[in-house]
Amino acid sequence: MGVFEIHPKLAFLVLPYARRELPGWGRLLKLFKVSGAEFDPLWHEAATRIVEGKWHGYGMSLDLANWSDRLIYFIGRYYDLPPQLVVRAVLAPGDKFVDVGAHKGMLTLIAAARVGTSGSVLAVEPNPGLFAELQQLVETNSLTQVRLHHCGLADTPAELTLNVLAETTKAGTVEHSNLGTFAELPDPDDSLSVNRYRVPVVCGDDLIPDDWDNVAAIKIDTEGFDSAVIRGLRKTIDRCRPVVITEVIAKHLENAGSSITELCEIMQDLGYIGHNIEVRSRAWQHQLYLHRASERMTREVVWLHPDGIASRRLQPFVK
Repeated sequence: MGVFEIHPKLAFLVLPYARRELPGWGRLLKLFKVSGAEFDPLWHEAATRIVEGKWHGYGMSLDLANWSDRLIYFIGRYYDLPPQLVVRAVLAPGDKFVDVGAHKGMLTLIAAARVGTSGSVLAVEPNPGLFAELQQLVETNSLTQVRLHHCGLADTPAELTLNVLAETTKAGTVEHSNLGTFAELPDPDDSLSVNRYRVPVVCGDDLIPDDWDNVAAIKIDTEGFDSAVIRGLRKTIDRCRPVVITEVIAKHLENAGSSITELCEIMQDLGYIGHNIEVRSRAWQHQLYLHRASERMTREVVWLHPDGIASRRLQPFVK
């Protein structure tokens, strides 16, 4: 038996190195069996720990038995860089931000720190389990600038079934809540199950106050439901011309009855131009680059409006 299979506590030896994101930190965390769901069984008895996010200063309660929480704990920030760097670059004190598919609130925290108490964040999350975690996070950090809504967004009010994919491991059932979708899921194999929840769905325009004339950015992460969400936000987008961040994953869009082509047409009709997001990490810093999207799109795309005030803030990053 290798030394790294004896006890995961050895991984804490590399915690200071990982927190500084020094060269090779990712490979090191893999070597010490920190990053990756396949290592969850080794951590099934690990405790929940609280860490202060190094990019926003708020406390985060993280379950080290879960790979994503574990990775956040070891590096001190949310691991998905592209949307974070865009949000940090575009938001300013007093701005309004809309987080559609807020998940556990990792991006909500970044936005709350950027807009401050003079701004506002509206976070939407339909998954009951995740919404409870999000609510606890906001209350624990006394984020009075954050408004929470337990619902989904679309272009027509309704009550829909949210399908959440769960994977059974040796440690028990681990819910991969980032795969929650209103779309029909392909038949899962024997190792997978689906939890289903009936949740209300509303138009985003009905949630956003009419006096919110400075919505600087909207992030949409709905596992393929993005086209319907954007149609339901059309009035707000027309009025404020915010920066819009979406996922562009063909399979997810198709499962929801949409497509990359439809998503692009909707955004182009609104006057937007899509840009691929590139992140380069050099000298312990993460550098943001935006490239006008053509045939190929990255997993996450930022949409800029030529006349949008917030879009102009990102022009220095357009290459």
